[in-house]
Amino acid sequence: MPRSRKIAHFLLVAAAAMGRPSAGPAAAQDVTAATDAAPRIYACGIALDRVTEAAEAAEWQAADAAYNQLVDVMDAARADLEPALGQPAAEAFGAAYARLNDLDVALRSEDAVRVRSLAAEIMRALATLGTGGLGSFAGHEAQVAAWQQALQEIGGHLGAGRWIPMRNAALGLYEAVQSQGSGLADATGAEGGRQVAIVRVFAMRLFVAALDQDKAAGEQARAHAGRALTRLLELMGAVRVTATPAASDGQPRMRAYLSSPGPDGSVTMPIKAEQLPPGGLGSFHLEARWSPEQLQLVDVQWSMGRGETDRDDAAGVLTLRMPQAPTGPSEPTVVATLLFNLRGTQFDPRDYLPAGSPAALKANLDAARRALRLGDLAAVGRELSAAYQLLAPGIDASAAPAIGDALAQAGLPDDLSPLLLVMVERVTEPSLRSEAAVTTDVLLEDLDRFEDSLEATLVSFGRQLRGAEGTGIPVLIRVLSLTDTSGAEVAPVLGVSGQVLLTEASPTPTPRPLATAAPTASAAAGVGSGTGTSAAGGNPAAAPAAPGGRGGGGVVVILGAVLALALAGAWAAGRRQDGPAAAE
Repeated sequence: MPRSRKIAHFLLVAAAAMGRPSAGPAAAQDVTAATDAAPRIYACGIALDRVTEAAEAAEWQAADAAYNQLVDVMDAARADLEPALGQPAAEAFGAAYARLNDLDVALRSEDAVRVRSLAAEIMRALATLGTGGLGSFAGHEAQVAAWQQALQEIGGHLGAGRWIPMRNAALGLYEAVQSQGSGLADATGAEGGRQVAIVRVFAMRLFVAALDQDKAAGEQARAHAGRALTRLLELMGAVRVTATPAASDGQPRMRAYLSSPGPDGSVTMPIKAEQLPPGGLGSFHLEARWSPEQLQLVDVQWSMGRGETDRDDAAGVLTLRMPQAPTGPSEPTVVATLLFNLRGTQFDPRDYLPAGSPAALKANLDAARRALRLGDLAAVGRELSAAYQLLAPGIDASAAPAIGDALAQAGLPDDLSPLLLVMVERVTEPSLRSEAAVTTDVLLEDLDRFEDSLEATLVSFGRQLRGAEGTGIPVLIRVLSLTDTSGAEVAPVLGVSGQVLLTEASPTPTPRPLATAAPTASAAAGVGSGTGTSAAGGNPAAAPAAPGGRGGGGVVVILGAVLALALAGAWAAGRRQDGPAAAE
């Protein structure tokens, strides 16, 4: 088994197999009735894993961040368990915390061997609490751990191109989930049942990927199944999750202003850091997103030093990073100001989805229809799986954003990916039985209904983005990270989106600024408004005006043409009058 989750698995095994020498049988029985310690201890094991893995990879900055998370997880576990378990928990955490400071020193010394040794000592101290903590989820946790191990085995075969062992292991995982998953789904509720279904379906997709020897498809399927297993542990409390609060009261946040366009169509939108931690703002990393069809980013003005920017104007995405500083403001302050030009007023919610994803999703669904009519179930499965990849919420932070991520950021539930998952299962399952029995008409109707649901969701998405008034252009703000001046991560943090407020008095959208070039005679004499053909040989595509704006070069051509005709007419009239006299 790879290093990932080794400590957590050890803690689960220890919880099931070890006695607790510090308490007798009666005390252990009382503890079991009082609280369920295993989920908290498992979460500590996961956090210890992250520290050890980063240290062994010599990624010391990541190891420091993982250590900070470990301290938070252990503090939370201690606060939960010591009041309930009493002396046994006090002794276990006392021994663990005695080694925690040594672990910090080892990390600062970049001593990976010492880090591994101290992590093992902390693990052994906490494992003594496991016996009294095996509650209602204990068997299910072990079940998920076994599935994770099977998925790791499949990943090893996939990476090495061992297709026959991969096929067999994927089939084994599918059968295990099929036979054991119902009890786990019942114990974890509706969302748990959805995650079990994801594991089952993508175990099948791993089987198909092995048959097709398709490494990319196998990696995608493994990532989806792995994320679903982690989510199951979160639902059982085996991984502690800090939820983002629904209300913003008292929480650190980055807030974009409500702004109105100026007379020239310019928009100034400050971003303000509010409700900062007592230690002051040390660093932040945030993302802004807008419709590139409606707004054009002109400039970013920093108010605090100079940060890093990464912009994609075509996609309407900007990331701002302020590096860590030892001193920073603790009072509300504007950190940066975004300057836009108004380009259009026709709102389309698709502009706020990941670039190209709506068109790609439609292409996958259309291709699935064509393949279904031809009876090519393998192609149908590939196209629907690719559509699911575009639609389902992201697998992890490093994955490309999906449509589901944008919907979740707007506060909408994920009601679409389960519909698509059912169709993926329906066309994939026959492959495991070497059959090809799928009711084509029913699946075509399901595809039609899914697209209707997609359109309705996009309407709701647009309403959610624009608010009750429904007249503005949203600028979405998402905080990726925020730290105080000591470098400690502040969580949770909120991003409060801004709006460019449009009214009947809003100015006409402005054209995109012209590129700097040597002026021509016609350009120097021209005026900048009006309509007409382009100055570039009558080719409209050569005009630099932006969508929603009007080019100004056509007026120069028209005025020049009228003047030339007038001069030619006057010259011709003069020739007619002077001609006879000149001849005489």
